[in-house]
Amino acid sequence: MISELTPLRNAIEDDVQRMESAVNSKTAPEDITDNSESQALITSFDGFYYELAAFADVHKLTMSPSMDVATSSFANQNSSIQNLSAFQLPKRTFPVFSGEMTEWQGFDDLFNSILSHAPELPDVERFEFLKMSLKGEALSLISHLALTATNYTSAWKILRSRYGNKRDLARIHLDALLANQIVKSNDGSSIKTQINTILENTAALDNLDFVTRQWSPLLVHIVEKHLDYELRARWELVVGENHYPQISDFVDFLRTHLRSAEIYSSCSSSDRHNSASKPHKSVKQTNFNPRSSSSVLATTSSTSSVKPCPLCNAPHSIRSCTLFTDKPPNERFHIAKTHCLCINCLGTGHSSARCPSTYKCQSCKKSHHSLLHFNPTANKPNTFGSVSSNTLSTKTAAPVPGAELHVTTTSCLVRGQPQRIVLLSTAVVDVYAADGRRHALRALLDSGSQASFITERAACALMLRQFRSSVSVTTFASSDSTVVRGKCSIKMSPSGQQAPSFSLDVSIVPHITGPTPQVPVTFGHWDHINSLSLADPSYNTPGPIDLLIGADLLPSVFLDGTRKGQVGEPLAMNSVFGWVLMGPTEFYDRSSVATLSVNISEPIDSLIKKFWELEELPTACHLSPADVAAEKIYTSTTTRLSSGRFVVTLPFLKPRPLLGDSRTLALQRFKALECRLNRNKDLQDQYAEFMRDYLTAGHMELIPSSEQGHPFHYYIPHHCVLKPDSLTTKLRDVFNASAKTSAGISLNDSMYTGPKLQPDIQVVLLRARLWKYLFMADIKQMYHQILIRPADRDYLRILWRFSSTSPIDEYRLCTVTYGTSAAPFQALRTVRELATVDGAKWPKAASVLLNDTFVDDILTGANSTETALECQTQIINLCAMAQFQLRKWASNNSQLLQTVPEEARAISPSVLFDSSDHSDLKVLGLKWDPVADNFSFKAKPSAVTPTKRTVLSDIARIFDPLGLLSPITFWTKHVMQQLWIAGIKWDEEIPKDIAVMWTRYQSELMLIETVSIPRRITFDDATSIQLHAFSDSSEKGYAAAVYLRTTTSTSVHCHLVIGKSKVAPLKRSTIPRLELCGAVLAARLLRFVIDTYSTRIKIDKSHAWTDSTTALAWIQSSPHRWATFVANRTSQIHELTSPDIWNHVPTHQNPVDCASRGLFPSELATHPLWWTGPAYLLESSDKWPSAVSRANTTDAHISIEARKCTVLLTTTSCSISNVLQRFSSLDKVLHIIAYCLRFSKSSPGIPYTHLIDARERSHALSALVFYVQQTSYPDDISSIKKGLRCSPAIQKLDPFIDDHGLIRVGGRLTNADLPYAHKHPLLLPCHHRLTVLLIDHHHLRLKHPGSIALQAHLQREFWIPSARRLIRSRIRLCVACFRTRPRSVQPKMASLPSYRVQQVKPFAITGVDYAGPITLKEPRGRKSVPKLAYFCLFVCTTTKAIHLELSSDLSTECFLMAFTRFSARRGPIKEMHSDCGTNFIGASRLMDPLHELTHSQLFQDSVHRHLANHHITWHFNPPASPHFGGLWEAGVKSTKSLILRSIGIHKLTSEEFLTLLTQVEATLNSRPLCALSNDPDDFEALTPSHFLTLEPSTSLPDPSLVNVPMSKYQRWRLITDLHRHFWTRWKNEYLSSLQIRKKWSAPGQELRIGDLVLVREATHPLRWRTGRIRELHPGSDGISRVATLDTSSGPLKRSAVKLCPLPIS
Repeated sequence: MISELTPLRNAIEDDVQRMESAVNSKTAPEDITDNSESQALITSFDGFYYELAAFADVHKLTMSPSMDVATSSFANQNSSIQNLSAFQLPKRTFPVFSGEMTEWQGFDDLFNSILSHAPELPDVERFEFLKMSLKGEALSLISHLALTATNYTSAWKILRSRYGNKRDLARIHLDALLANQIVKSNDGSSIKTQINTILENTAALDNLDFVTRQWSPLLVHIVEKHLDYELRARWELVVGENHYPQISDFVDFLRTHLRSAEIYSSCSSSDRHNSASKPHKSVKQTNFNPRSSSSVLATTSSTSSVKPCPLCNAPHSIRSCTLFTDKPPNERFHIAKTHCLCINCLGTGHSSARCPSTYKCQSCKKSHHSLLHFNPTANKPNTFGSVSSNTLSTKTAAPVPGAELHVTTTSCLVRGQPQRIVLLSTAVVDVYAADGRRHALRALLDSGSQASFITERAACALMLRQFRSSVSVTTFASSDSTVVRGKCSIKMSPSGQQAPSFSLDVSIVPHITGPTPQVPVTFGHWDHINSLSLADPSYNTPGPIDLLIGADLLPSVFLDGTRKGQVGEPLAMNSVFGWVLMGPTEFYDRSSVATLSVNISEPIDSLIKKFWELEELPTACHLSPADVAAEKIYTSTTTRLSSGRFVVTLPFLKPRPLLGDSRTLALQRFKALECRLNRNKDLQDQYAEFMRDYLTAGHMELIPSSEQGHPFHYYIPHHCVLKPDSLTTKLRDVFNASAKTSAGISLNDSMYTGPKLQPDIQVVLLRARLWKYLFMADIKQMYHQILIRPADRDYLRILWRFSSTSPIDEYRLCTVTYGTSAAPFQALRTVRELATVDGAKWPKAASVLLNDTFVDDILTGANSTETALECQTQIINLCAMAQFQLRKWASNNSQLLQTVPEEARAISPSVLFDSSDHSDLKVLGLKWDPVADNFSFKAKPSAVTPTKRTVLSDIARIFDPLGLLSPITFWTKHVMQQLWIAGIKWDEEIPKDIAVMWTRYQSELMLIETVSIPRRITFDDATSIQLHAFSDSSEKGYAAAVYLRTTTSTSVHCHLVIGKSKVAPLKRSTIPRLELCGAVLAARLLRFVIDTYSTRIKIDKSHAWTDSTTALAWIQSSPHRWATFVANRTSQIHELTSPDIWNHVPTHQNPVDCASRGLFPSELATHPLWWTGPAYLLESSDKWPSAVSRANTTDAHISIEARKCTVLLTTTSCSISNVLQRFSSLDKVLHIIAYCLRFSKSSPGIPYTHLIDARERSHALSALVFYVQQTSYPDDISSIKKGLRCSPAIQKLDPFIDDHGLIRVGGRLTNADLPYAHKHPLLLPCHHRLTVLLIDHHHLRLKHPGSIALQAHLQREFWIPSARRLIRSRIRLCVACFRTRPRSVQPKMASLPSYRVQQVKPFAITGVDYAGPITLKEPRGRKSVPKLAYFCLFVCTTTKAIHLELSSDLSTECFLMAFTRFSARRGPIKEMHSDCGTNFIGASRLMDPLHELTHSQLFQDSVHRHLANHHITWHFNPPASPHFGGLWEAGVKSTKSLILRSIGIHKLTSEEFLTLLTQVEATLNSRPLCALSNDPDDFEALTPSHFLTLEPSTSLPDPSLVNVPMSKYQRWRLITDLHRHFWTRWKNEYLSSLQIRKKWSAPGQELRIGDLVLVREATHPLRWRTGRIRELHPGSDGISRVATLDTSSGPLKRSAVKLCPLPIS
């Protein structure tokens, strides 16, 4: 019985389900009306079932011997899982949670509710179910937790702390309510979206214990702003006097309008909305690679003991697979590497190093399979027929400091494989040009390319701004191709859509690939793509490719979904551009295969150019915003322990970032490290000892198991490196904090790096040459003495175990860690903080830490032993306050060494007394002998065959920060420049002539070690210290050096301080210009040395020397005299030095001459001029070279570089007329004239301001009037002055000239009590520019009055002939006045359309319109509720016959029923004409036989089939153009007139009103079509009823003709003659009456593309929209009566009468 309990439960549940289904479908018995009985039955059964289940569990009984299939996927074979099967958990599906916060609450409740039915389920299995129900971010939060029972609770804590915050959930729902939406009255989807948004989010807030009903006024205020104007107006009418509308009222209001809005909404518009919004969905990242080769197969698991072939999945070895053996050896090798096969045996699961097979290649006896043997000489690519798209690898170039970061990009395209046509994935996209227009380009989607490209032709067509680019393109087989012409940025979007849009950086190339596809592709019967919207509709036609979209954008382009066809059919992939096709299409014989492989990299040659570019000395750096933020974090969070140690925080970009899964990669790296250590036992012991010391010293700590589940962490991969020459730490640990996590970021990516704090190495070394006693020390493990805040240590986790048999433990680092980007800043900033905070007690030590420290090396000194000991003591004490221990002490003073412990010394004090002891010390890279106190260099000659690569490597080995070996390094840089010019490859042997010189250089290189340079360049008791800078140049380059000249009481000494050299640029320049460049370099060196020594020694004087008289003349003259090149450099020299310190030195005495030409090591070792300077510096200044006279410095170069003065002499005519024509503002003209008059008076005693007062303005106007009268009335002025008669035009005005020489009107108002200017106004010509400016000025000033008011105002001062006509013409051009009284365009009336003047059957071509509403009443009842109805008017366009139908509303359904009644009574219809009513548009879309929906199953009803089979077409008039349908508009007017006269204000029932409509229809059809004819025998006028019933509908009945004898033939002839008679009269009488145009007979203003117009609407003119005409639609007569225009709300199509062109042209 117990074992049958589970099947019994299943049967009962099935029965209950059938019962409930019967109730829902209303097929149950009559006495069963709901599911209450079935629910009671299942409840009582559940009680018995669980009692028996508990009984079975207590007595260890089995309830079911078998398990459900779904249960077996979760459970193990034990008793608890059998109980799980008993509880029927498999029938319930666990919810899936991906990290969407709004879904968390439902997931939490449902998941725990499902598991509550299995209370005995262990936590470890619950944890497994939980992980299976998570994905995305939610899964990554707990992915680091091991699958244990204890971690189940930890996982829930992490998830609930992340997603269960009610405040965050409330913020999401509030943001959704506050989001801006546009709710349109005719858009049902927007109304439905608004309703759902309100209900869903308010309900969610209520579940979070927020009482939203108390927020109703606030919510209503927010959401009502989303309504458009019409819907907002309706809402205000509904609200009325209700001062506190509730949100429920608002939702009810939207629901009432949803029905009508859905009727108006069209199916196609909703489809477009869905397609436009689809790309905005998140793109799911999949592992599908659209460009993967056919040779790459997905790995599958199999239970078979024989592993399938990785190529064909057949049950055989790959060694016997024909697909593998038929390929050439190089492809076999690539396949083996691709599928991770052993190279030796072609097996899987191991590498060739661990292969158990003892067999070797039969051809060469090497460790690889015989099938993989190939002759290297026969592997040169001579054809591309066997290239696969995955045969190239992608490499990343190392970043170059100071250079733009470029990556090596590889892509391979295969065009046309043998024996078949292969489609490449192409798409047509819209790319925005510089002017905002969209251009359609054909793009190639290539996931194998890391960069994107555009052709030069397309970039020019788009008018894109192009930038220079130094990258080059390397094609397949590493062959060079055309270099990139530049780079630019483009914005593109799918064709015909505004969104989504993508911004992309592309490289400009002349050509991407040939026509794609290579040959036309015949359309196949591919059912899987028939209904898809293709991204490239012309995929089958060969066409150019103008754009290549690489993998930098493709992940954002592809969407979910693929469509696969049969073999030989292309694959379709979904993307934001549409469906993209790719793959083989059909078999085709093609002999050639074209490939495209692109490799982009930063040319390494451009790095070599730095040898001959201008060399910059250290300059002051400015803090960036990121550096400021790092400094702020340090100062606000750094603390100190009681021991003095500093505790710093990690400077995160965002607090406590969630970096993703980093443990997986760290674990892989650790296992690889263990494999390396296992192969080297000594290294393994050293590393284990190092980590043990690390743990013992407290630099890291073991993480407790309870804290390992914290999600805010980062695991750092680590490895070890060996430095055998290190005196202290020979093994170092390297931490890689740049390793990427599963989220694609690293710890270094999420931190601020901080500013550069260490001083330049040149500064530290230069200061070290000043002291008599020099000592140096190193801060022991400086990073490890600075602790990291405990809260941040989880971001410094590492994996380690001391034995490979022990479990891997998790540790976290406690101190500042090498490998983190912020570590240098944290360490150096802590040293500075120590010097700042505790430096007051130890001032000398603080100064040393701030100025004489390079990273962790302290290098300083003093001129006396006592001072040096004091400084040493202070440094030790100050560093001890932060637990910094100093070690590796070295000095040239034994007392300083004896004060420190022996283990802390780098050398023994005995070294200073015993020359036999050897000391090999390095001071910041330079060798230092403390006994002789000299600097020296270390050389490492190379014996390999010189190539371009080895030459560069040998050059980089010489470390010379102070430029003391500049003559040698200059020669090597010049050699590198020659190799670059020669254009040889990196691994080619250098030319023989250069190789000979390089061999000599290598043989003499060891002589550099014999060069000893005195460290100290100062002397005790110096009386004078001077700096001397020298410069020189040659055709090879230029150089500079600075010497320190010290004078004591007994001698003079001179030492080389610093030097620099630079190779000349490839663009040839003159020697004087190079000399000037050398002088600039010398000036910079001199300023650098002065700034470095200014705080340590007193520089008495500075001198600068050059052997170029031309450069000296340029320097000692003003820069403005010279051309740009010389002027810029002389300006720099003047900023850095004074021109007075520059002198001339003879070439043979110039020490820098050797540095500008280069020396071999043997020559430099015996070159005293370079090391100590010219001999005259050791003598008194009166014996130095004398200054060169200015008269002797004039040569050809000076005159050539002199700035040439160019004088441009132009003749301009600036008159008052030009001023009047140039400016459109009278105020501006008057100000200009007033300023001119002000300066023309030349009265210095009168004070002026920049403002023009009223007196000056009036004077300027009088001057303008005087000028205009003099130029317009010269003859009349002469006549008036002579007393003669004026011209007839002004004679009637009786003009005279006043005291100021102005013509005034005499008139007849002399005795009037008016002002003088009003009685005698000034005379102005009608069409002069000043007159126009006056009218416009006063029109604006008086706020746009009418013409009469403006004329009356002007006549108070001016008399203008024909003033009213001119004023009206100017007012017509005023945009503000035009907007208040706009004038529409009225084109000439067009000819009647063909369907109006051709003889067709009545109602074959019909116009339709709606009219109403009309109030009807119910047929019975006193309290009948009135209802609204409409009538639908059908009018025959040929005979003007009218058919009326009653319609209950304006819906599409009601119109279709009325149309069905009409067509049933009037016969078949061919064409329908109407305006753009929404019900007509909806009906037309249902009736259009060409529409796609016509043939769908959804609309295959009888009416639809009838309309589609009879091909009824529908024509719409332009929107808002009722005059285009004057025929039915006149019918509506007549019908309304008869109805109003018939019933007045009475209300009729439906039957009564339908009867009335029928009578009105008869009356209207009995109206004469034209006037009565002149025929006396014609007693009847031609009416529409003659064509319908052969007589007027309202005529009296004719006598019966039944008894009149007449044959059937005679009766047929009679009826035929009647029809022919009517149509004859229709042609002769009616058509002739249509000939005359009763209005709109003259052509009106023509519209033009680009005109700015007002769109006439049913509102006030000031609210009309403004648009610009984009397209005209001319008729057959060439006149445009309809235009398409762009407005702020989108494109509109309107008739010309609705457009009012603004008068701005």
